[in-house]
Amino acid sequence: MLRKIMVRVGAVAAAAVTVVAGFAPAASADDQPAVRPSTAQFQQLAAQASQNTCAGLAPSFTGRCVATKPLTKATNFTASVTSAGKSAVMTTGATGARVNAEPQCPGFWRANSCMGLNWGYIVYEVINGVPGKQIGSEDLYFDTRVGWNWNSLNWSLRTSVKVTNATGTELPGATGVMSNGCARDTLVCDPGGASYAVKLLTGVTESQGWEQRETGVVSQGTGNYVNLSGYVGPWLVVTPAGAPASKVSMNASEYNGVVGRCDRIVRKSPGCVAAENPADIAYDATIYPKVAEVAQHVYDAEGSLAPHYGWYGVGQPLTLGNDATEAANRNVACPSGGTPPGKSCDEYPIARSREGAASGGPYSVEYVIPEANSSQGAQTANYIGYCRIMEQEAFWVIAFLPDGRNSWDR
Repeated sequence: MLRKIMVRVGAVAAAAVTVVAGFAPAASADDQPAVRPSTAQFQQLAAQASQNTCAGLAPSFTGRCVATKPLTKATNFTASVTSAGKSAVMTTGATGARVNAEPQCPGFWRANSCMGLNWGYIVYEVINGVPGKQIGSEDLYFDTRVGWNWNSLNWSLRTSVKVTNATGTELPGATGVMSNGCARDTLVCDPGGASYAVKLLTGVTESQGWEQRETGVVSQGTGNYVNLSGYVGPWLVVTPAGAPASKVSMNASEYNGVVGRCDRIVRKSPGCVAAENPADIAYDATIYPKVAEVAQHVYDAEGSLAPHYGWYGVGQPLTLGNDATEAANRNVACPSGGTPPGKSCDEYPIARSREGAASGGPYSVEYVIPEANSSQGAQTANYIGYCRIMEQEAFWVIAFLPDGRNSWDR
């Protein structure tokens, strides 16, 4: 459930912030909303921070410094290519843009980004400019979940930060301010609201949600697409308990592996997807019975034709071609006059792929009922839109037979 609250930051005018159940804003001791720095204020704070205040210390300096630990990516969520995961995208229909699409982890491959990152920092004692004894540390887990919208330039970002371990000076808990990667440049994307003050206590999860949108070349019409790598995810500026004069910048969006991409060329309406995830086209006879003969053909061809184009995890991906590619492939695989009456010529690799019959590689032809080919054409177009597959981009093909078997798991 979504609700709107109004907040005020100093002299900054009141702004609407979307709050999602389970992602409430940080609160002060009296359970009132804490002061939330504006994006400009957060940018100033981040500019004062560093990932390593231990470098280049003056020989006369004695005190404390802070350095971040090496980061590691946590195990990613297993995503879905169809069935339940697909339904979150497909139920919107051709014009039903979901402006506030909640992340589903796991969920449909390109509708969701679901990433975890382990990071931390160490507080050192410094004598005469030389960092020596480690006197405190904090380990954190950063969680990023994004619900992209294939038919809109809006997306939902849900983030959380949890302290998994603290030692020494950091046992009482550090303080921090949490924003997100769009604060790097609001001319690329809108952060979706103010930042939040947080208290970083061991075992406590600080969760926040933002409704964001692309504000750059795609929405302005000056470019066809934009890569949002480094902009989507939590950004935390920490003031360590044991070194309050230091500020540590931990921008997880620069390292979490989320590669959102927005474009205005795949469909008439612009949209965004999780481009770090594979693109796929699904022919699902359990949902669309008319496509059954084509699904069987794809199932057989993926298994028999080397290098098993389209078979994820075993073969090679296909790459998307254009109208000329499609026409050339059909001229080779399905020449005029070669199709029996009452049938339709179906080929694999699919005609829209650059690896089709005209490429000179292996291909397969089956004659199916016209309704099967029509259903296949519709599903091909749908999935190119759902995944926003761009020309020359790699994609995979999965076929589900009426009994539920699929072409990848056998």
